[in-house]
Amino acid sequence: MIAADNAEDLEAVMAHYAEDAVLLPPDGAPVTGKQAIEPRYRSLFRDFDVELEMTIDRMGVSSGWAWCHGATRGRFSPRNEAAGEPRQVSDKYLMVLSFTSDGSWVVHTLMWSPLPSP
Repeated sequence: MIAADNAEDLEAVMAHYAEDAVLLPPDGAPVTGKQAIEPRYRSLFRDFDVELEMTIDRMGVSSGWAWCHGATRGRFSPRNEAAGEPRQVSDKYLMVLSFTSDGSWVVHTLMWSPLPSP
């Protein structure tokens, strides 16, 4: 998924989400469903160059569900003045995935928040 983010490939990113996926951002209301999630990525890729790395600290799998948590680090570099300043990314995340009938894993729920400064 991070490779698709860094490639700014909207179609590939959205293929990683379940139809009823939920994003739980630290600074806003839940975002439910692919149709609501897609505009967030569309505007991100329009306004910023994306450079991210993701680590997985722990994961588990059970009966068609999986979870992992770790960190995402990197930056969003603005493509134009309207996008504002560069944004450093240093977040912890928890991701819940579901196993699909076609044999793939998709993001069902993703929540994140900033890592504390060292």
